Amino acid sequence: MKKLFVFDLDGTLCPIGKGMQPEHIQKLQEYEKQGVTIALCSGKTAYYLCGFVRQMNLQSPWLIGENGAVLWKGIDLPPVHNEHMPFSDRAVRKLKELTRIVDERFAGRVWMQPNEVMLTPFFLDEATRDALRELFQEQILPGEGLHYYEFVDCFDVCPDGIDKSVGVRRLMELLPCTPEECTDIGDSGNDYPMFALAGTSIGIGLTEPERVTFPVRDLDEAFTILDRMAGPDK
Repeated sequence: MKKLFVFDLDGTLCPIGKGMQPEHIQKLQEYEKQGVTIALCSGKTAYYLCGFVRQMNLQSPWLIGENGAVLWKGIDLPPVHNEHMPFSDRAVRKLKELTRIVDERFAGRVWMQPNEVMLTPFFLDEATRDALRELFQEQILPGEGLHYYEFVDCFDVCPDGIDKSVGVRRLMELLPCTPEECTDIGDSGNDYPMFALAGTSIGIGLTEPERVTFPVRDLDEAFTILDRMAGPDK
């Protein structure tokens, strides 16, 4: 039996900016009743995930925000458990410097996600996207403590040593849970580190389907596979 299902949010559990389908929420509730821990792991903040999960009526969800940097338990405020994954002082300084540069150069052209750790500017147009990409290519160099992901609506700038596998690994220590007892479900490149950590991985619409155990077309196909993994004697 699997003990832990870790889901990406946007593009996996729901389209970007949309809610979940009621039948999919019911699936998560059923898995939890069968003894599976449900976790969300996203580039969004843990606070955002807390609000998203609040209406799902899960008993004990875990929330991994900012691409693995922040770990919360439950939907209470303040959270029952809250910790940041460790990273270097060099990355802290570089993040502060880069945040200042983005604020100065792109005022009025980006919205800054209110992170605890990362830098996440949402761009308002394609010209701004291109300018941000050029900035990050210039500023984020090997050995300087940072890396970044590009998405359809934003960039995530993260400390080196922080990715989704780090938050998931820490959660596995706390539960406890082995990689073989964990299944990760996602849809994009920032999910690859947690795919590599888990004993089983499910990728939705990936451009590199060989990176997962089960490549699928949509969430319904993913749930069909998860149904076989949840519950005793499965």
